[in-house]
Amino acid sequence: MSLDLEVKKSIVILGGGTAGWITANALIDRWADKDVDITLVESPDIGTVGVGEGSTPRLKIFFDTIGVEESEWMPKCNATYKNGISFANWSTKPGFERYFHPFASQVDKHTTTAFYFNALARRRGRRYREMWGSRPS
Repeated sequence: MSLDLEVKKSIVILGGGTAGWITANALIDRWADKDVDITLVESPDIGTVGVGEGSTPRLKIFFDTIGVEESEWMPKCNATYKNGISFANWSTKPGFERYFHPFASQVDKHTTTAFYFNALARRRGRRYREMWGSRPS
């Protein structure tokens, strides 16, 4: 004689914030057809980060994956589009104290290959045109 007992599964996520909420939403989306309770517990004493908190373009991909429209969450979060991240005091090497990391967009797709080869040539101390066998002007 065998008993076929199903045990309901419960997952508790301790800590809200960006990581906690993304984890909760990813699990809910992934296991929507399963009998799983997902609970997020966050402290009422810890406020949101607010100014300065941002995300990378991967956040849009995540929301697209779980079916949340940009037109739904952007206005509710009072969010703006971010074009990159600026790092102050990135290095102590003179001339390299700051670094700006741009986020590529759909508009940049047509120049990505040229940008890559230009950056590679510059890192090697050559001009972009030299990379293609032309003489520098």
